[in-house]
Amino acid sequence: MLRFVRSPDGMLCFDVSSGRLPGRGAWIHPRRDLFEMAVKKNLFSKVFGEKTVVSSQCAEGILTQLQKQIFSLLGLARKAGELVMGALKITQVLGAGDMAFVLAATDSSDRERKQLENKVPVYLFGTKQEFSNLTLQTEQAYFGLKKGALAEVIKDTLFKYQTFLGKEGL
Repeated sequence: MLRFVRSPDGMLCFDVSSGRLPGRGAWIHPRRDLFEMAVKKNLFSKVFGEKTVVSSQCAEGILTQLQKQIFSLLGLARKAGELVMGALKITQVLGAGDMAFVLAATDSSDRERKQLENKVPVYLFGTKQEFSNLTLQTEQAYFGLKKGALAEVIKDTLFKYQTFLGKEGL
């Protein structure tokens, strides 16, 4: 679910961390069509009991914030030693049964991705360049997440992102 709050100046704000922003929240399923329907029917104003202004760029802002949140969580996973980078290292860790899932860059190799899909769930997200920017290394195409709470939070945020894009079925 996506949480929204009304700012003191009457603007609708997306609460990417789901509960960090103060105020009464309005929750909707993370589907863009449902968000757009809620905006069209003025449901946010009805829920908050006051006129609530929704920016024309709000839907794109939601996607941007979710993507930033995923990359931020991946950075935390890296610092915590929960992120395995590169197909070869991921394959090595898979033998221990410690891998929750793999994120594959959208421009990654189909052949390598299919080999990984036979062993662990693989989800498309980001590009090699975005992965490399996070790690400050060249040409990263795969991130493996070790099992644990952080992997579950990343998976949940990825589900919201993919669903809002219209790609349900994580």
